[in-house]
Amino acid sequence: MVMEEGGIKILDQSGKPMRDTSMVKAEPRQPRLKGIAGGNGLTGSTPYDSADMYGQRMGTWNPFLWSPDGEINIWRDRIVSRSRDITRNDGWASGTITRTLDNIIGGMFRPIVKPDYRALQAYTGNKAFDDVWAEEYARQLEAHYRTWANDPNHYNDAARIQTVSQQLYLAMRHELIDGDGLATVL
Repeated sequence: MVMEEGGIKILDQSGKPMRDTSMVKAEPRQPRLKGIAGGNGLTGSTPYDSADMYGQRMGTWNPFLWSPDGEINIWRDRIVSRSRDITRNDGWASGTITRTLDNIIGGMFRPIVKPDYRALQAYTGNKAFDDVWAEEYARQLEAHYRTWANDPNHYNDAARIQTVSQQLYLAMRHELIDGDGLATVL
């Protein structure tokens, strides 16, 4: 910037005074972001890129709209084989499944027992259902669950191979990868 008698002159990067553009008529500008204008920027016919039928990204993508049941019945085997393959062979996918399982089931699944003693008291009219009873009952029930769920002989498993936590981990793993988990209660 240079101070002169007539006012301030702004210089460009080479040190020459910049041209005064206040009197120059501005040319119409094209939209900067196509998402704001909608569509592909030319037709502006759709407010969403995912609905655009003419753009380079979405123009050739025309999937069929089927019912979910019909779609899964036809393509389920391909979907499951691909999800199993990517989980086996891609570290990111495998890590995502493992992390999800660790966050949902954890190393030792255990219920947290909190009986609603006030509701039991109101329903039965029995004043023995109080906070002391609730705490003792919860402690006993959690102890019985731990004994059953982590039994070294695995009596909770028909094949006597896994603990409850391992069974839940396996079922949830199948749910995440295959889309369903199946268990039979014996």
